[in-house]
Amino acid sequence: MNDSLENQIKKVINILEKDYKLQITNGGYIEEIYNNYKQAFQIIKSKKNLEEIKILGYTKGYTMNFSDYNTPLLREMWEAEKQLSEFKRKNFK
Repeated sequence: MNDSLENQIKKVINILEKDYKLQITNGGYIEEIYNNYKQAFQIIKSKKNLEEIKILGYTKGYTMNFSDYNTPLLREMWEAEKQLSEFKRKNFK
């Protein structure tokens, strides 16, 4: 597995836990993002079912739900999605 992708997913999780700690437990869209990134991290750590990582589309979804477009969370999610797309393109043809 790509260590860079693992690190990028962890960056997103860290931002969510630091800057969005109330929202990650309120049942809203931020909690959904958080749960999916945590699941993605666990999948990577277990090295099983890597094709089951479901984080693609959350960057777009974030921009549809929130108006703060200049946030570190958005930038880091975008980077994670790019890395995952590249990984899938190379490994799951």
